[in-house]
Amino acid sequence: MSLLIYMERRMSKLFKELRKLTHKEGSDNWNKAIFTLYADNKFNSDFIWDQEIEDELDQLRNLN
Repeated sequence: MSLLIYMERRMSKLFKELRKLTHKEGSDNWNKAIFTLYADNKFNSDFIWDQEIEDELDQLRNLN
């Protein structure tokens, strides 16, 4: 398995765990994470709700 595939799988697993931890009833939900990395080794993360993404996911769920 290539390093890239390993990292993609690991990141996917970590995001699923993060989503579980942060999606509790009554809390702010998010379906999009934006990470900005800066040259000075700092970063910013934003967790937002994107209705267009949710609508697309709903359509895909209804196909099954």
